[in-house]
Amino acid sequence: MIQAIVVWFLLTYCVCIIHTHVSKQNDGIATILAISLWLVILAPTFTETNTLTFFRDVLEPNVVSISISLLCLLVTGVALGLFFQNHIEENDTAQYIFVIAAAGALSVYVLTVLLFLPVNIDQCSCLYGYYGETCENSCWADNGVICSGHGTCATNGCQCDAFFQGETCNACINQYNYDTNCTACNQGYSLLYQCTTCTDGRDPSTACQECFDGYLEDTNYNSPALGCTVCKENYFRPSPDPLIGSYNAFLEFGTICTECPKENDNICNGHGQCQHFLLENPDGEFEYEGVTVLGQQASGACACEEGYYGPTCIKALGFDGENTESICAGNGYITTNYRRNFEDIFDTFVGLSCVCDEGWIPNVGENACSCRAGFDTQCIECAFGYYLFNGSCFVCPGGSFTSACNMKNAGGVCNNDGTCTCKVSYVSGGYTGNDCKTCVNHNFIQVGDSCVPCAGAFSSGFSDACGGHGVCITQSRLDMWAATDLASDSFSLYFSLAAEPKSETELAAFYVGKCECFSGFSLDATGICI
Repeated sequence: MIQAIVVWFLLTYCVCIIHTHVSKQNDGIATILAISLWLVILAPTFTETNTLTFFRDVLEPNVVSISISLLCLLVTGVALGLFFQNHIEENDTAQYIFVIAAAGALSVYVLTVLLFLPVNIDQCSCLYGYYGETCENSCWADNGVICSGHGTCATNGCQCDAFFQGETCNACINQYNYDTNCTACNQGYSLLYQCTTCTDGRDPSTACQECFDGYLEDTNYNSPALGCTVCKENYFRPSPDPLIGSYNAFLEFGTICTECPKENDNICNGHGQCQHFLLENPDGEFEYEGVTVLGQQASGACACEEGYYGPTCIKALGFDGENTESICAGNGYITTNYRRNFEDIFDTFVGLSCVCDEGWIPNVGENACSCRAGFDTQCIECAFGYYLFNGSCFVCPGGSFTSACNMKNAGGVCNNDGTCTCKVSYVSGGYTGNDCKTCVNHNFIQVGDSCVPCAGAFSSGFSDACGGHGVCITQSRLDMWAATDLASDSFSLYFSLAAEPKSETELAAFYVGKCECFSGFSLDATGICI
């Protein structure tokens, strides 16, 4: 259609030119040519497929620039009219002013049309499914559906729905599976973490397609869906559930398949069976190679053979490998020892020891409980605080070890015949008695199992303490005064010599261990009489 209009315009133009040349008249010719030209200009608007409209896409976005251009044309017309008027009137100054005004307004009009008006014309309004300045790009997918049916077409292309991506929304974000409309993950990825991480048991370095060590592959189990979820033989899944009682040294909260405990590079030291899920169990939840087995959360603990103990089945002390009677030399039983540090949640196994029967000692190592009480760990000599008699070790008077003969207070020493030799010193103390726990005379104060000398004591006499100018009040002296009246060391003698005599009751209640000075003497800062 547009081609026909152009041909019509050219024929009209030629006819008008011929008519003007032949008739020598041009009346109406200019009007006809102007109308024909505008018809050619406007024809595409009416004859061609075009989403642009004059009012919407040209006028409305350019109201300011079009208004300025029309104002400039108005000013130009008025200025030219005034110019011709002043030309007739031969007013040269006014002519120059109005011709300059007309030229300036016309220049502004030309610049506005050339620089601003074309720039502000909107781009094409694309049909739905296309975008770009000239609608050159498409939102149509290979399946003939806009944005693959998972988005909407916008000015910049497909705006995909949630979980979809790609130029035409033909793919999923992360590792969602497209065949499930991005509602499920590809194999090996966890929906719990929006398909960004592997499910438990799968190795991220293999794009979640292979299992970590300790897990059965899909082909090893009766259900492919359980691939990388079931632990291998001699692996277990630790549990924080105390009723399951996972081996605490390997416990990790979570679902990691953990190797059963080893000793000497052998599972359960080669003398036990690990409680992992592949053990036969009539009440088990799964089946492996036709055998019903334990469930996933087994304890991982070792069920040890006789003679072997602890979480890794360590050989019992003294066990000869055959006869359980040899354990602890037959004179005790095995106990397992654990330690719990402050920051730990669970106890840590530290080893085995023997609890010996009465009369036997828990000496170190394989000889545990092989020695009778009183012998050293080699079962050769008596231990400290014991004496040998007829091939056996007996406790010294006062008790064994440092309690013998009150040795912990330097009271005395135990002799080979089982008697005590007590020590007397007016510096460190004086002891007597069968077990050296009794003070040797009345100038020593009994403090528990210790005999502390009175202040200034230098001998055992009545006035051989307190600097020789008084008497030391001790419980043993008070007991003697209450029982006898010896002139050399009696209450009456004290009463006659004391500067401030007190009754026996007062002395027993408040003055034991203190010096009572004779007349003419008093206590100094050290507690003796001067």
